[in-house]
Amino acid sequence: MSQNKYTGHRITITIPFDVYDELVTQANSQDRPVANYCRNIVIKAVNDKSKEQTDD
Repeated sequence: MSQNKYTGHRITITIPFDVYDELVTQANSQDRPVANYCRNIVIKAVNDKSKEQTDD
C-alpha cells in the first residue's frame, strides 16, 4: 500500500478561544480551511526546529 505525502496521523488539541479566533482570521485571509492552516504552521515549526538543532 503506497502512501502519498498528504496522508498521516490525526491529532486533537485544545486551544484557547482567542487563539482559535486568531487562527480563523489568519486562515480566512489566505482562503484556507483552519485545519489546513494549522497543519502548515505545525509542519513549518517542526522543520524550523529540526534545522535549528542541526545548525548547532
